[in-house]
Amino acid sequence: MGAICSSSRLAIIAALLSLPLLAADAAAQDDTFVIRGVTLIDGIADQPLQDASVVVVDGRISAIGAENDVSAPVGATVVDGEGKYLIPGLWDTHAHLSYWGEDALEMLLYAGVTSIRELGGDPDEIEGWKKEIEAGTRVGPAMVWCGPFLEGPEAEDEYRLKVATQAEGRAAVHTLHARGVDFLKIQPRIDHDVVEAVIDEARSVGLTVVGHLPQGVDAIDGSNMGLRSIEHMSPYMRLDDAGVERVIETYLANDTWLSPALYSMLAPVEARGEDPKRDERVQRANAIVRRAHEAGVPILVGANFAYRDWPQIPGSGLHGEMRALVEAGIPAMDVIKLSTTRAAEFTGVTDRGSIRPGLAADMVLLDADPLADIGNTERISAVIQRGRFVTGR
Repeated sequence: MGAICSSSRLAIIAALLSLPLLAADAAAQDDTFVIRGVTLIDGIADQPLQDASVVVVDGRISAIGAENDVSAPVGATVVDGEGKYLIPGLWDTHAHLSYWGEDALEMLLYAGVTSIRELGGDPDEIEGWKKEIEAGTRVGPAMVWCGPFLEGPEAEDEYRLKVATQAEGRAAVHTLHARGVDFLKIQPRIDHDVVEAVIDEARSVGLTVVGHLPQGVDAIDGSNMGLRSIEHMSPYMRLDDAGVERVIETYLANDTWLSPALYSMLAPVEARGEDPKRDERVQRANAIVRRAHEAGVPILVGANFAYRDWPQIPGSGLHGEMRALVEAGIPAMDVIKLSTTRAAEFTGVTDRGSIRPGLAADMVLLDADPLADIGNTERISAVIQRGRFVTGR
């Protein structure tokens, strides 16, 4: 993937890091507030609720309804939401924190990304950040994580746990399970029979396995083996339409999720100053993803940020992926649901992901309508995580 070190990219990073972030446990924040008169896109309904009120008490959503039907608790701070739009906190389901560095945590949160699926990095580093975020001593998105990649013995990149045999694969499952990971991820240079052993052993301890297709395995075989999600578009790009339809049928039967990372294909094209509409690979990928969505294949929304010389940046890259999906032909409302409620569903997280009573108050207040232009998800007035305002209101 081509490098990009433009001044505009550096300006984006500088701007993100200069914002006045408030620590999760910062003082002088109200425990109870109500946002009044806002247009609510809750991640569940097909239509927004106009002139809504959302009440938050002790970090959780307490009540939702029409503005005139919901009473503010005594002493609650009232936030004027007139002319603004409220969506759930966003998920980036394809993050690589260790490759970028710890400033990715703040950049993600500033961009409205309140949760991530961490897809492979330094386990000590990531586990430490995760615990600090949960304790409120570090700002950053909540995360589900896999620890290091599982890879074959010839792997040379860092953050790999190398397994050469079925026995080593099964042992690795227990090592990572004891560490407290939420799922496992495989890389492609791993033998097919080792992956089968990993998936079988993972089931026995309640873990799922995601990742790249192992060497010599196509998308249908990978789904039938039990991979929960298959990352990137490479498994489909050489298939004809009939082949794509066979993959779709298999994914639907097995509840395999498509994790396209379209923006990681689109961003380098744009960085070169080229028109993505004239790029055959981008357009073919768009057509496949659009067809998969129309057929009901569940899709994960992730930026695939990692190295600092890649064009996708933590935070803004997720918005780029949302834009790419809309440009591929998926309605903006569906993309918002995929980036919030459906992502939480995939990861098994039940206490956040949508805006409804009882859930953690992870929300993003926008200055413009994201249904009219998905780019408006970047016009952020405030980010709210667990009921705390990350940016000023």
